[in-house]
Amino acid sequence: MQIHPMMKRYMALEDEIRAFHGSKKSSLKTPVIQYEGFLNTCFNRLRQLKNNQKKVVITGLARSSTGFFKSLLSNHPRHRILTEIFNPNYKGEFPNPEKTSKLIAVNNPLNLVGFKLLLYHVLDYEKFIKNLHKDNWKILALKRNESKKQALSLYLALAYNFYHNNIHSTIPEKKILIDPDLLLKAINLFEISNKELSSYYRILEDKIHIINFSEIKNEDLLCGKLSSIINIPSAHLIPSEKKTLPDKWSLIENSDDVKRIILQD
Repeated sequence: MQIHPMMKRYMALEDEIRAFHGSKKSSLKTPVIQYEGFLNTCFNRLRQLKNNQKKVVITGLARSSTGFFKSLLSNHPRHRILTEIFNPNYKGEFPNPEKTSKLIAVNNPLNLVGFKLLLYHVLDYEKFIKNLHKDNWKILALKRNESKKQALSLYLALAYNFYHNNIHSTIPEKKILIDPDLLLKAINLFEISNKELSSYYRILEDKIHIINFSEIKNEDLLCGKLSSIINIPSAHLIPSEKKTLPDKWSLIENSDDVKRIILQD
């Protein structure tokens, strides 16, 4: 099965950033799961679970708080939210639809199951979302649309291999020198991606629940909104993830140059 062309561009850029900072390149060669097979096999298995089980998908772009929402929805013993099961970089972790469906259905029946899905993990995003909606999945469509900040966030995550900040995390302290050309490449990709994602969200607006990035600032209101969308008690939504790098500018040696790129109109 083919990998989405934009996914290939992101993966190539990610390897460039890792190489620039001496990190290991991705070992990706082939997609993890053929998503049509997942639809047929995994969804059929999930249909056999108890009727009042909730199913949710967290979708959007990288660095738009998908990880925050996964942790928020996962911190209850009766919830199981898998990570990016269609991300080709996770080759081997989710080897086939049947085993993946068993992971979701472990300790069956759970009260809430789900997974993360980024825009370019599948070839036909619109069709995939429509199929999910038809099968009664709640789709949390995250919208950030801050291409420069998302690009910088991704760059730092790759350079440090540090993607999420929770109670067990140790925040990096070593300063790094950012390659402006690689950062500009990342910005360009996010600008293209945000436009495409916004277009999909307009087409799918009656099938998705859009949540803006700014809404995570008020966790009480956010939990109330999610409780209403998914129909689960807000007390079962337990925040555990914090801002990834609270003081990112102190970690960037050429911060003045980077600020000019990120903050310019």
